[in-house]
Amino acid sequence: MDQKVMEEIRFCAFCPNICRFYYPTQGLPQKESMAPSALAYLGLAATRGFVDFTDDVAATLARTEAALSCKDACPYHYDIPGDLKQLAEEMKNQRRR
Repeated sequence: MDQKVMEEIRFCAFCPNICRFYYPTQGLPQKESMAPSALAYLGLAATRGFVDFTDDVAATLARTEAALSCKDACPYHYDIPGDLKQLAEEMKNQRRR
C-alpha cells in the first residue's frame, strides 16, 4: 500500500472533522458511517486486521458520496475518496491471492 495514502487515511481517521460542516443535508442519508473520518477509520482498521475485509466492508468503503462532498473542505487537501478507493482495490486483490 502506498505510504502517502495510508498516512492520509490514518490522519483523516483521527481528524477533528472540520470537513463535517460540508456533509450534505439533502439527498444523502445522514449516517455517521458515511462521514470521511468514519470511512477512513474503517479502512485503517481493516488494514491493521482489527476488522476482516469482507464484502460488506468493501461496500461500505465504496460509499464515498459524502466524502466527495466534503473533499473541498479538507484543510489538508487530502483525496480521501480516492485514497479509500485505492485501499479497497488493493485489499480486494490481496484477498484474492
